[in-house]
Parts: sequence; structure tokens; C-alpha cells
Amino acid sequence: MMDEYYNVAAHLPEPYGAELAQLDPALAGFVQEIRLRADQPLLFTVKGRAVPCFKLLPCADACRHL
Repeated sequence: MMDEYYNVAAHLPEPYGAELAQLDPALAGFVQEIRLRADQPLLFTVKGRAVPCFKLLPCADACRHL
């Protein structure tokens, strides 16, 4: 499952793919969804809960607003 996360991140356009690829491998296996919506911060679904990307990737500036 962790490899699936990094595979998806690798296919996203820059700078999003590079920022998402920095996620800790210990967390990557728990990501069920990467939610990209216009004019909203990127969200992860982790164990059924929506989590803003900046909580897991505090340095991911591009992912704060799409």
C-alpha cells in the first residue's frame, strides 16, 4: 500500500508530486485518498478521517491551496 502512495505522488504535476513524495513512509501506508479540489487545501483521508496535508507535511507550501 505504501508503494501505491508514492506511485501516485510520482504521477502528479510539480510541485505537488515532489511535496507529497516527502511523506513519512510510516504514514504513507495509511493514506486511503489524496483529495485535490480547486481553491481548497489538499486533504488526505487517513484511517477514514480527512486530514489537511499541512498536518502531515508542514513544509508542503504548494499543497496548501490548489
